[in-house]
Amino acid sequence: MFRQAELFEQPKQAKQTYRESNNRYQRARREDVRCIGRIPQPADPARAVKALADLKAFRETYHAPKFYLPDSDDHRRLDDALIQAICSDGQDDPRAFALPRGTGKTTRALVACQWALLSNRKRFPFLI
Repeated sequence: MFRQAELFEQPKQAKQTYRESNNRYQRARREDVRCIGRIPQPADPARAVKALADLKAFRETYHAPKFYLPDSDDHRRLDDALIQAICSDGQDDPRAFALPRGTGKTTRALVACQWALLSNRKRFPFLI
């Protein structure tokens, strides 16, 4: 009989204020947003290794629709300058590249920043 009474008795809990319950709810919500889960493995690891080793391979593998025209000599020079700036500290050789509008200067620079970040060449790439 005593055991049955234990089952029906609920321990008294302190009443929470609205602020406390809202804080608990918001904290749980923020934890859910921050949790992105496991990072998946690449579908083709050999392709990923090749792309992270070379900027041109990275561009052709993951950003092919953006670069539908063949590279010109100016594009190759721009790529070489971007690689040089990424692989060095960039302090010794500041450069400015001038090419006509619409030739993909900004797109190439943004893809190069992404490549530098993903291949661990730069921790915080910065494009001016």
